[in-house]
Amino acid sequence: MALLATGRGSLAFLLGNEDVRFRLFSRRINWDRVLIARLDGKAVGFLAFQWAGKGPYTPEIDDFVREFGTVSGVVRYVLNSLLELRTRRQGFYVYGLKVIPEARRRGIARSLLLAAERRAISLDAGAVQLEVYDTNARALAFYQAQGYKVDGAWRLGGISRWLKFSAVLHLVKSLR
Repeated sequence: MALLATGRGSLAFLLGNEDVRFRLFSRRINWDRVLIARLDGKAVGFLAFQWAGKGPYTPEIDDFVREFGTVSGVVRYVLNSLLELRTRRQGFYVYGLKVIPEARRRGIARSLLLAAERRAISLDAGAVQLEVYDTNARALAFYQAQGYKVDGAWRLGGISRWLKFSAVLHLVKSLR
């Protein structure tokens, strides 16, 4: 599914444009970590999650090398792997939530989030965690309206000036 495989747009500087991300991820989707919303038979959104150290995507180094060449591919693979390490310590972690623009404001994102929370409860997770950029006021307001609380921030310090990387807020909602 093209919508899901183009996720991680916030990491375009590392993973490339939407077409590149599709090629990197489309063959490496763990479908047991994905919830899909449909409207009139059409996929209009998804929520991807990580649980027990396994996320929705498992790109391999050869995927990066094929896409970016040997040196750039290895560097990008290593950097992506390092970024992924920060979420491995999380329990049930919402990796990505996306609804196509023409289907927004219909409760689809909220329904996906509630379905993820039900899945987390069924897995005996004590909380659902996710991240949002501090500059994404709409997303932050949405998650807070669903009961999520800011529980810290991840910053790159001086590096963020030349990478154009805002702070990432860590949000959590207790399920107990």
